[in-house]
Amino acid sequence: MTSEAQEKGRTILVAVDEGEHSLYALEWALDTLLIGRLPNDCVYILYVKPSHANLSGPAFVLTTEAVNSLERYDESIFQKVMESVGKMCGQRKVHFEVKVLTGDPRDMITETAETLKATFLVMGSHGFGVIKRAFLGSVSDYCAHHVHCPVVIVKKPESLDDDE
Repeated sequence: MTSEAQEKGRTILVAVDEGEHSLYALEWALDTLLIGRLPNDCVYILYVKPSHANLSGPAFVLTTEAVNSLERYDESIFQKVMESVGKMCGQRKVHFEVKVLTGDPRDMITETAETLKATFLVMGSHGFGVIKRAFLGSVSDYCAHHVHCPVVIVKKPESLDDDE
């Protein structure tokens, strides 16, 4: 590693959501990528909130009350995720910065990785089957093909799923 790279450190972007797979990916990143961390490494936690703007249209209308209810729910989920993130990073004495965006996770993650000039993007794999992935799409697959840095997709071992 050059002295310039050592001075700058690495920029590690970890995309999280409310799923246990993304929190496992964060744990993996903290325990694996940051073992020999440099003093100037930056860890960014990215959380993308869903946009409810696209839920209204000619065939589907949400009342203001319904939108407010969805936003309150989203905020409660976000707070729970950040509590877990804070606990994991705190136990390992890792300083991190949180970025919260609203929109399509594929676009937001890709744009953030580019903006930060991320050294790595770490994200969890939800382990969807072929049919479900075909209908829902795969955020991790999209990012693996569109982000211009190494993308680490962490799959939670099935043996750990059984423990919970």
